[in-house]
Order: sequence, then structure tokens, then C-alpha cells
Amino acid sequence: MGAPGSPTRRDEVAAPSLRELGPSLGATQVLLDAELVGGAEGAYLWIGDVLHADGRDVCPLPFRERRAVLERLPLDGPRWRLAPVFPGAGGEVVDAARQQELPHVVAKDPDSPYEPGRTSSRWVEVATGVAAPRPSPRRSVSAGFGRAGLSNPGKVLYPLTGTTKSDVLEYYLAVAEVMLPHLRDRPVTLVRWPDGVERGSFFEKDVSRHAPGWLRTARVGTPGGRSESADFPVISDAEGLAWAANLAALELHVPQWRLGPDDSRQLPDLVVFDLDPGEGATVVDCARVAERLADKLAADDLVAYPRTSGGKGMQLYLPVVVSRADETSEFAKALAEDLARDTPGKVTAVMAKARRRGKVFVDWSQNNPHKTTIGSYSLRGRARPTVATPLTWDEVRACRRLTISCSPPRRARPHRRARRPARPAVHRTATPPGSRVIGFGWEASVVPRHPYLDGPYPRAYAHRGWHIDDLDGCENTLAAFHRAVSEGFGYLELDVHASADGVAVVHHDATLDRTTDGHGRIEALPAATLTEVRVRGREPLPLLEQVLTELPETRITVELKSGAAVGPVLAVLERTDSWHRVCVGGYYDGWLRRARQAAGPRLCTSMGQGAAFGLRARAWLDRLPGPVRSLPVPPSPGQLAQLPSRFGPLVVVDEALLRAAHASGREVHVWTVNTAVEMAALLDLGVDGLLSDRPDVLRQVLQARGVWQDV
Repeated sequence: MGAPGSPTRRDEVAAPSLRELGPSLGATQVLLDAELVGGAEGAYLWIGDVLHADGRDVCPLPFRERRAVLERLPLDGPRWRLAPVFPGAGGEVVDAARQQELPHVVAKDPDSPYEPGRTSSRWVEVATGVAAPRPSPRRSVSAGFGRAGLSNPGKVLYPLTGTTKSDVLEYYLAVAEVMLPHLRDRPVTLVRWPDGVERGSFFEKDVSRHAPGWLRTARVGTPGGRSESADFPVISDAEGLAWAANLAALELHVPQWRLGPDDSRQLPDLVVFDLDPGEGATVVDCARVAERLADKLAADDLVAYPRTSGGKGMQLYLPVVVSRADETSEFAKALAEDLARDTPGKVTAVMAKARRRGKVFVDWSQNNPHKTTIGSYSLRGRARPTVATPLTWDEVRACRRLTISCSPPRRARPHRRARRPARPAVHRTATPPGSRVIGFGWEASVVPRHPYLDGPYPRAYAHRGWHIDDLDGCENTLAAFHRAVSEGFGYLELDVHASADGVAVVHHDATLDRTTDGHGRIEALPAATLTEVRVRGREPLPLLEQVLTELPETRITVELKSGAAVGPVLAVLERTDSWHRVCVGGYYDGWLRRARQAAGPRLCTSMGQGAAFGLRARAWLDRLPGPVRSLPVPPSPGQLAQLPSRFGPLVVVDEALLRAAHASGREVHVWTVNTAVEMAALLDLGVDGLLSDRPDVLRQVLQARGVWQDV
């Protein structure tokens, strides 16, 4: 991206700044001429011209007309800036630029076309007399960081993704601020993969033979080890992380206790519950067990903090103060066994693998002072570079399928020490500092969970109601909606237009002619006329307010069929207080953007076409090797994605898209699926919901799989 007519080389802006640019242009497909400019407050995208918009080449248009096209675009990202234009004010602009120490301005003939790749005499760069700043070189990690060198930076450690040793170093430097508090004063056990994750690994505790003099080490007893003690590394800064990365120490393991001032072992300050799903169980089951553990702890005013393991399970960490080292193990064992007695079909506290089938093993034994667990934000030595990632409880409650990796860190708010003991000798203390990180190289824009998603799972939608059998053809009618609910469906999808007098009317087509005995466009007729119309000559055309009033417990996706419907729909949601059970969708991102801006976070929305394309782009990038997959894609708005499985020959919903969606906390619902074979295939793929014109078939498929829930 570069400013037109400027012959100078552009400074390179660090990629992390791109993640702050904000949302995409939504459904509007455009090609812009813009410049990414970095500064003390981050990067801004300054947009000067447009080459392609709304499916047409606008280069031949005169600049004044292209500018009008540009100003109509929804350029409302938090770091998007439209380059200002001052017609007829050349002298004043040059003076102002000089005062602001800008080296030049660009003068354009208002009648000039855009000529890509050519230097036009109708675009002139006017110097202000201020010297252009020299570009500052970017930091490279190819030689290491600080006092820590880096050998073989291009060595591939994760062959499946092409992730190199320098990529690993860049990751650890990116998360250092939030990772280091979790490692502070804890002896680290390194797990090294010198030849990559497809080759062998080994644990290393004693680094006395090769640790540099500037790295802190601590001699700690190792009962049962090769020697009575070992010199463990104690990583307290980014240089220490860089040293570990150079050793291909992908995993950093730490105990649940810290070192004292004289490197003596202190009493444990954490209790860990390691949730390991047995055969037939998944991380989703771990999330449910984690919630039950949290409830038991909350009854005693204790707060635990959830985390993924970077593998197939989860962990809960409870900050404590104890008087004996073995108290943490005793406490964890008692609570694990208590939970196993309460839910014997779902939980076991016994290590034997034969007892774990279909259950979650609550491993309390990790509290042994001689054992360690993976450190927060540590990479894992798996086929892909997954990460042990702290989570919020909202994300645990929302968990249906969880894919965790890493991205720029964000701070967490510290928690206060409890004022009273919760159980004998076990007290709540401050939470371990640090925060959560998701998406490798991509700010995944995790969305908060909305109560719309508190209904039955998988989401089974009667698309436009139950318009089969005796209601054949009566789509989008009250009769079809009532029948679907009576058949056990908790989710419906319907379409809404606005009448000439601004009333939200339920109908799919813009005109009445195909499905009703009426004629004309809905937008041209008043609501009183529309309610006299009959679908298939028998069922009245309903108003959205009627549907929400008559079905007060049903969750409904309202598909906007026109921009004029945004205001009427939101007004109905306000009057009926239905914010918690309605999701607003639509093809055009501009309509949805208006709805979000007007309603705020109480409104649940799905992605529009442009946002869904951004999600698809993320999935494509994630398939690429090495640094390419770290290219940023602006976060997509919307709490969920409702998509077709295919768009012509293009496959839309696949494993890569589901990973990208689930990593950002979003569900994927697929429309319109009417055969049992396709329904089963999509459910096996991992989609979260299906919209169908054959709700009877959908119910049979879910019943056969044992996941149908009558409402």
C-alpha cells in the first residue's frame, strides 16, 4: 500500500499494529489506495483513493467522482482514516503541512483518472521544504535478543505449520509481559525438541554445564533423580525466554511453589486440578466438569482460574496459603473424590486408564511438590504450536469446541485477597498475574457469550417454521412457527421487511406475489394492508411483534431483508424485551453495523457477507506455512456465523473455518440443510447448528445421534 504519486520508499510498519485497525469493510468489496503509517500511538491506515467498488472498475472516473464513491464507503474502523481533501486551497495546505513538519503534499487534478503503475503529470508531489524522516530499522530476532543468541533461526521446529526457531522466539517475546509473572521465582524444567516436534524430545533440569553466567539458576533438591540436586534455570526476563527458545525448549514446566530469597523451596501457593478427558470424552466435557468444580469452590468463597493445557484437556488453578506442603494434595484429592461421587458417570478421580472411558479424570496428584505442570503461555510440543492458555469463565461456559494457540497479550485485572479463610488451612490469595492469549499471530477478537446461545445444543432451527405436511408452503407464518415449537424446536429462523409505515413484517420475498394472494412490494404497502394478505390463501402475514409475543420462550434468528427493517426490528425487541433470545442476521454488513451501533452489546448478531469472508480468509491463511499464516485479518463482528456449506463450487464450511470460528468463541450454524446425509456430515465436521426446511428430518438425525433436546 502506498500513497499515489509518491516515489519515496515507505517505512515498514510492524505487523502487530495491523491487528488494531479494527473491523473490515463488511460486505463492500473494494480495492483501495492507502498507506499504513506507524506512530507512537500505533498504526493508522490513511486512505487516499479507490480503484474498484461495488463490482466495477472506478479508475476511469475523474478523481472528484472517485472521492464521492470513497466517502460513501463505511470506513469506520477505529484506526481507519480518510485522507483529507482541500479543493482550491493549495497554498494554505502547503503552509499547514510545513508547520506540522510534513515533507510533502499531493496535488491532484480533480478530473484525473487513476492510472495504476504510471506516474501521472496530473498528480504532483509538492515539497514543503521539510526534510523527510529517515526510516528506522525494524528489530530482527534472527540474531537473538539481548544477551541471548539464536543459532539456526530458520530451523523448522513444527514441520506441519513451517514454524521456525525464530518464530518461536518472536512468540515468546510477544507474550513475555504476561508469561513472565507465571514463571517468576519458579524453577523451570525445560522440554527440548532440538530437531523439531517430529523427532525426539528430552527433559532438562540441570543446566549447570551450559547456562550463561547472566541467567539466574537455583540449586533445588531432586529426590529420586540422577543426583540429589540440580541447578534449575529461573526465568525472570525476556532474555531468559530467548535463551530457552534458542535451546528449542518449546515447553516450560514449573511447580506449584516458588523459591524464597535464598533459593529455598517455599510452601505451595497454588492448587491445580488437571482435567484429562478419557476415551470418548472431550474438552467440552472438561469444561462442564470445570464448572462443577468452580461451583463447589465458590460455595466456600474460593475462586479458581481456568486454563487450557494446550492439549486435549483443561486445568484449574486455585491460589492458596497453606501451613503444610502436603495440604494442597489432600485438599485436591478430597474435592476430586467428592465430585466423582456426585457424578460417577462423568468424573473419575482414579488414575487407571480403564476407569476413564467416557469420563473426565480429575488428576489431583499434580499437587505433589516434586511434580510440575506446563507454564501458562508455554508452547506445546505437538504437531501444531498450541499454547497453554488462560481463559475466562465466560469462555469456559461457552465452550463447545476449543482450538487454542497464541496472539498479542492483554492484561487481566488482579483479584484481591480474600478476607477470611474458606476452609481450614486453605485461603484464597491474589490470582497469578497474567492474562489470556489466543490465535497464533492473529488477534482472534473473542466475543462475549450471549444468552441467545443458552438454548439446546446442537442448535436445531426450523427454517421459516414447520412448513411441511398440512402446512406445506405456509413458510414464515404463525401457524408454521407454533407447529415447530410444538414439535420440540427451541430455535426458529424468520425473515423481516419493513412496511411503508415502518412496521416489521415477517416475509421472505420483497414482493407478495410468489407466496401470497397479494401483490406489490412490501415496502410500498402499509401494515394494515399487509395483515389482510394470506399466505397460500389461508395464513395471515404475521408481524414480528406478534411472533415474539405469542412465542415468549423461543429463540429466533431474525434475518433482515432490507436496511429499512433495522429500526423497526430493534423497536420490537425493545417493546417485547426480547434482546436475550433474538439474533439479528443479514446479508449486508452495513445493516448489521447500524443495528449494533444502535443497540449496543445487548444485541446478538450474526456475521454479514463481508465479515464471513474475513473469517474464511483467516481459515485460508491458517493453512499456509511459516510467517505467512501470521498475516493479520481484521476481527469480524458478530457473535456467530450463519453460513451456507457451499457457495457455488466454493466450499465455505470446512475444518479450517470451524477452527478459526471456534478459536474466536463463535459458533457456526449452516443453512439450509435438508438431507440426512448432509446433516450428518456437517455434524461430524463439528458445526454447532443447522437450519433446515425439513425439521422432521433434522429431528430424526439428532435423535439417532442421541443429542436431540425437546423444548
